[in-house]
Amino acid sequence: FWLQQAACGESLVRQDLLFSALPADHWLQRQFRRLTGVSPGEFLDLAYATFTLILQTPSPEFIERHHYDLIAPGLSPGALDGFLRHLSRRGEELHTKLSQPPYSGMSVADQQVLPTPLLDSPLLQTATGSFVVISPTLLMRSLESAVYRTLRRNDPSAFGPRFGPVFERYVGRVLDSAKVDYF
Repeated sequence: FWLQQAACGESLVRQDLLFSALPADHWLQRQFRRLTGVSPGEFLDLAYATFTLILQTPSPEFIERHHYDLIAPGLSPGALDGFLRHLSRRGEELHTKLSQPPYSGMSVADQQVLPTPLLDSPLLQTATGSFVVISPTLLMRSLESAVYRTLRRNDPSAFGPRFGPVFERYVGRVLDSAKVDYF
């Protein structure tokens, strides 16, 4: 059911507002860069570019590095590689992941209700260096929350106390810009 919903550009923008403006030395910025090899801001710039690529008609079956030629010169060295590496798996890696618990013993009912295990790897890396788009909707839904999911998945107990104040400031900015009176 989750993949039946259309992509939500607002979710991508929300991640940008939450994470891109943080100081470079903020724990969330450093942690995301350590995990992916790219800053949240550059990751989201590449996510926007990917959204525009996927929204083309017809949607491409493959993503290639040259699709990012217009923005690549403005990125840090290795940012594009970190972005693509974070969103993709090789066939054998994906097979190994899906052949082990919790996926190997998952009931059909759970498979139909729970989010797909492909959410964290919506691209399949080929031997030629291109990336198969498993599903355009899956890729866009993955990008909508990739920064948040990556940071939370790595260390949920450390993430919460650091994300809470960031989220509170975001909500405060939203309320301020809406000119809503609150406490």
